[in-house]
Amino acid sequence: MMMMKEEEVETIEESIDLREFVSNPRKFASEVLFQTYGVDGETKEPIDADWKVSKVLERCVSDANINRSIPEINHSDAKLGIESVPKGKLCRMRCMVQDMRDPEYYVGCFRSKKKNAAWQTTKFSEHGGDEMSRMEEEEEEEEE
Repeated sequence: MMMMKEEEVETIEESIDLREFVSNPRKFASEVLFQTYGVDGETKEPIDADWKVSKVLERCVSDANINRSIPEINHSDAKLGIESVPKGKLCRMRCMVQDMRDPEYYVGCFRSKKKNAAWQTTKFSEHGGDEMSRMEEEEEEEEE
């Protein structure tokens, strides 16, 4: 009796081009992974999780060429620093995390004021929901 091999199905996080992810991780976190894993299919409510971002980051670190392409902002080379990393690009740094006396909270997901608006996420980004809503309102004003 011959056994048939099951076809290996590539998941979303496995299909992401790592070079593109490194250049714009926010896009993939909010547009691809959040849309796939961040919203409950039945209730359409947001799910608080890492949406498999950790799996993509593990792939980045385990691939030597990709890992080397991620700038390290505290590198001994004086040319590298936070100022030299393009806005929104993934970067590395070595540090020690200590006790946080005043933890920073963020809005994980929000809906804009638009009617029938979809959930959006602020996870893995610098700006909160208020900033995102303000940006949407400005875009609407420009379109009018």
